[in-house]
Amino acid sequence: MPVPDEKMRVLPQNKIFSNLNDADTAVIKASSEILSFAPGDTVFSFGDQADCIYIVISGELTVIKPVAYENSREIAKLVANDSLGDLSMIAGGFHSVTAVCDAPSVLFRFPSTGLGFRAFLERYPDTGSRLLFAFLNDIANRTRRANELIKENSPHIQELRRQVYQDKLTGLNNKTWLDEE
Repeated sequence: MPVPDEKMRVLPQNKIFSNLNDADTAVIKASSEILSFAPGDTVFSFGDQADCIYIVISGELTVIKPVAYENSREIAKLVANDSLGDLSMIAGGFHSVTAVCDAPSVLFRFPSTGLGFRAFLERYPDTGSRLLFAFLNDIANRTRRANELIKENSPHIQELRRQVYQDKLTGLNNKTWLDEE
């Protein structure tokens, strides 16, 4: 029985690539690759050039953030259909985290090794513009969700501030509040 094309399976399932037309999907497919990693393998490290996005097809990854003067801190676990590296890729900077495989993992990488996102945009400007629009839409949705979470938690934050900055006996702002204002 033939093995299904992993690239064609993963693209419609990812919010970034799901609304692209057939021609764009063909360009993405030709400009991407499937990579396999063993447990303990590092996908990328803090400080590496960020020139691609990864989508987890199978397996599990841990995302680790280095913390100054402390041990590194685990900030996320990624599983099938999760993506990583997209914001750093768009910014054209360096990775601010390290991604390590916890289990045998298969990842979709776009663009493929050696191409780089900026080179892809120059080579395929039409597809690149639609892809950038999809990225911007995703970033806007993430920002809205984060704002909603902040808004939901706002009463808790206000209560904590009140407890820190107000004198319990008088109800007046304390010296800490004055020092920080």
